[in-house]
Amino acid sequence: MRRHSSVVKDENSGDIVFDYHPKTFPMVVTAQASEFVSSQDAKASDFRISELVSQQTGIASLKRKGTEDKIEELVLQRIKDIQEKSYREAYDLGLIEGSEKAFGEKQAEIEDKLASLDALLDQFEGIKQRLMAENERQIIEMVVQVAGRIALKQIEEDPQSILYTLEMVMADVHKEEEVRLSLSASDSSTIELFRQKSDKKAQEFKHLKLEINENIRAGGCILETNYGIIDATIEQRVERVLLAMRERMPKTFGEPTSTLSEGDTSLDKSSKSVSDSDSDSGEE
Repeated sequence: MRRHSSVVKDENSGDIVFDYHPKTFPMVVTAQASEFVSSQDAKASDFRISELVSQQTGIASLKRKGTEDKIEELVLQRIKDIQEKSYREAYDLGLIEGSEKAFGEKQAEIEDKLASLDALLDQFEGIKQRLMAENERQIIEMVVQVAGRIALKQIEEDPQSILYTLEMVMADVHKEEEVRLSLSASDSSTIELFRQKSDKKAQEFKHLKLEINENIRAGGCILETNYGIIDATIEQRVERVLLAMRERMPKTFGEPTSTLSEGDTSLDKSSKSVSDSDSDSGEE
């Protein structure tokens, strides 16, 4: 019987090839291995499994896969952060560049509008100054009229004001002259009471002939002597103040306004009545 020899002769060694298939051992990951890996990830432990056992039971592959998943998750998160940061930086840079470009394009227009606004403000300032100059007379006269009305109110509230007025008027009158004094009823009563005193000033008023004129406001009077008439009514005194101021005001801003406003009819009537009484006295 001929034996089969497994030795390959030299002349046939180049033609004969052995196809070797090693025996495979399928890797089966048990439920216990998966549970062990999960417990190891959940909490720290001093227990360490052998590397050989870890490979044979599939624990090593599970850990490797878990590590790869974590690494992949971290990489994806890092890529996301980089993308978001890059997007924000690009957006901010684009916003800055866009703002600078828009400002550069509109700068000339903005400067023109600012120049127009400055010119408009200069015009307003010129108009204000011109209006102030043109209405200077009216403003001053209005101030004087307001001051006159305040003075009238204070004089009417002070019954002794007629005494101050008389003292001022009588300074230019000789004591021997015959004097007729026209005044309001309230001021007439005040002077009558004052003349009853025994002092020197009261004696100077004894030769006055008092006449009540309802058209004369309290605090004012009209004094008639042999040489003329002195009008010391409140209205006339305010008018004299206005005339003195008008002489010092510019003459190019129109005609002077009336001393009394149209609404003050009581003062108008008083002035008119006083003028009528003066005319009657002159005719006499």
